[in-house]
Amino acid sequence: MSRKPSSSSSTVPRVVAVELNPAIYLDLLHKMLTVDAIEERLKVFVRAGKVSFSRFDPRAREATDRDVAASGPGQGLVLPLLPREGAHGRPGDVTEGHLPAHALEGRRPCGGGRNMSEHFSSRPLRVVSPPRAPERNISRPRGWRKPSRRAGGMRSSTSLPARAPTSEGEFFEALNYAGRDQLPVLFLVQNNGYAISVPQSVQTGSEIHTIAKGFKVRSVEVDGTQFTEMYKTLKPLVESMRAGSGPLLVEAHVVRMDSHSSSDDQAKYRTGEELEEVRRHDPIAHTSGRVLSWGLLDEADLRAMRAEIKTAVNAAADEADAGEDPNPETAALHIFSGVSPVDVEREPKPISEAPITMIDALNHALREEMELNPKIVMWGEDIADPKGASSA
Repeated sequence: MSRKPSSSSSTVPRVVAVELNPAIYLDLLHKMLTVDAIEERLKVFVRAGKVSFSRFDPRAREATDRDVAASGPGQGLVLPLLPREGAHGRPGDVTEGHLPAHALEGRRPCGGGRNMSEHFSSRPLRVVSPPRAPERNISRPRGWRKPSRRAGGMRSSTSLPARAPTSEGEFFEALNYAGRDQLPVLFLVQNNGYAISVPQSVQTGSEIHTIAKGFKVRSVEVDGTQFTEMYKTLKPLVESMRAGSGPLLVEAHVVRMDSHSSSDDQAKYRTGEELEEVRRHDPIAHTSGRVLSWGLLDEADLRAMRAEIKTAVNAAADEADAGEDPNPETAALHIFSGVSPVDVEREPKPISEAPITMIDALNHALREEMELNPKIVMWGEDIADPKGASSA
């Protein structure tokens, strides 16, 4: 298990004073319980055969995601690595009303059948739907940030990678470009110690936060189950990143309480002792214990909160379940924006009456398009102009 528990970890900590604004803890607990209720209802959909596949491992990562959201909600984009990555950006009615529809593989008003199950996205929450291949998502934040900065913007983006894809080349490329150009990108690595069934010790001999330093990316290692410590550590770092101090990588050690997905059975490769230790670090139990010990809620209040959330989530799930299936005739809609990136199109200019090589033709086409559309940005190996001219 990857998590590095602090000496103060316990189910009901002994504290004498509220360390942050009480409203922050109550909001955190409400959102954590909402995520838990959604996960439980999605399991019902899986057992009923209404959802073909569901990832269960977001459970117990709620504190990490909500901490990042609390560090500056509504600023920039959130680009999850995986469908329904943790609890990030799942507050209130938007989530309760739409996430079940996303999980049901495109029930209206979500997806239209164009995605696999659970590719959650939200325009109001600025959460971008992830592609299916996880490692492909890691480079998206720097790909979005680079042209945005060229256009004069400085809003941040957030990437939410998990443990295994950080061994992929895409991860190193993303760190390289973010560090080189000092882009305001936050890489949040939620390290639960497993790549599905493969433990970290087998997956890699490295530590993620130390890898980032090799690419001039600031990094910090935190206990992802302890909200207060994370909040105090990350809030000033995220604020400085948004102020222009460059990229930041956070390796948050979390726990995985459930199997990786509906296709996985962690009892086959994790011992009972390990799972019992994991349950001792349940963020919901930890936060509930703090809220109760501080007197912000009593047991009756907590039960009432759980019941209210469960009722709301089940109502939203029932509404989604009763919704219409996607119409096959609309499958090709919204694939392209339909908006031209340039105001005026022009006829192609021939460069020679005589035959030319393919390389010359490609270079001519690229130059013509870049002259027509100054927003074009190119990445790749050895693409600079060999004559010394400025390259996009």
